[in-house]
Amino acid sequence: MIKKILVKKNQYRDSVFLMVINERARSFPGVSEVAVMMGTDNNKEMMKEVGLIGPEIDSAAPNDLVICIQGKSKELTEKALSEIEGMLIKKPRAEEIEDVYKTLESALRERPDTNLAIISVPG
Repeated sequence: MIKKILVKKNQYRDSVFLMVINERARSFPGVSEVAVMMGTDNNKEMMKEVGLIGPEIDSAAPNDLVICIQGKSKELTEKALSEIEGMLIKKPRAEEIEDVYKTLESALRERPDTNLAIISVPG
């Protein structure tokens, strides 16, 4: 098995967005384990529990994006990394874009029947 670990300094991404990437990346050919997470202490522990350990992970800070891939070959692992990096920068299609409001009041003005809000802030 080949392991690839990449830490992208100060590259905050929302955890829900990263969960979607993780789910998609698990289906890549030749990938046995993958973790795309922020470098929080809890996330680093989760990575270690599944065997994705390395000095790069230890040095990651909470605002750093950590990409860990374990694959059957160097080629498949590198291909998975390339796909993941593409998903991280890909612009969403029009049908994937959700409404974003800066304040609760503006959301309620625009959509008065709303009964659920998702608020995401950096760790």
